Amino acid sequence: MKKMFLLSSLFLALGAAGCISIGQAFIKHHQTPQIVIGKTTKMDILKIYKQPVSVGTEDGDETWTYVDYHASVLSGWTSDYLFVRFSKNGTVKSYNYSHGSSDEHGPDRY
Repeated sequence: MKKMFLLSSLFLALGAAGCISIGQAFIKHHQTPQIVIGKTTKMDILKIYKQPVSVGTEDGDETWTYVDYHASVLSGWTSDYLFVRFSKNGTVKSYNYSHGSSDEHGPDRY
């Protein structure tokens, strides 16, 4: 019974707050022009965007992922994703930034 009360209290608190955040805030798309393919290094990316949310590989190349997602009952949701792929010499091979929001992708947009 005590567990049920705690669980109910947690859901009530989350519902009252009405928001959720995932990932970490990072500098948005206006900073991506600082990324120069073949020149920008891992250290440069760390200075601009701090630690990535995850590190993985794509076709053998190290890839860093940055995520910033916020959702609110009152204001909808926003998401920002940055994927940075590095070549073997530690410079940026490619990158992809994307942004979305409930304002841009609501049901009446399609």
